[in-house]
Amino acid sequence: MPVDRPRTDEPPATPDTPAADPPFDPYAISAVAILINEGRAALQSRLAAIARAEDLRAFAKAQRLTLDPPLAADAAPDTLRAALLAAAERRVASRDSASG
Repeated sequence: MPVDRPRTDEPPATPDTPAADPPFDPYAISAVAILINEGRAALQSRLAAIARAEDLRAFAKAQRLTLDPPLAADAAPDTLRAALLAAAERRVASRDSASG
């Protein structure tokens, strides 16, 4: 009768550790495209999924959304989200007025 032996070509078992969150990608979505195609509520929802203030600032920079007035470095994420939404709305309004 053959003896069961562990296979040597299998990787060793690893303990159950949670996978690290991938780094934030500020280019993963387009604020203006979401606002135009899906609406204000959809953009609010997407912004709400960004938890960290530094990620929201990176998003603003990557999307070239000007936070007006410039917000303090310690601004709360909710304040940044509201400013990003307003900036995206200004961008869309500017496009609409330029196109006639």
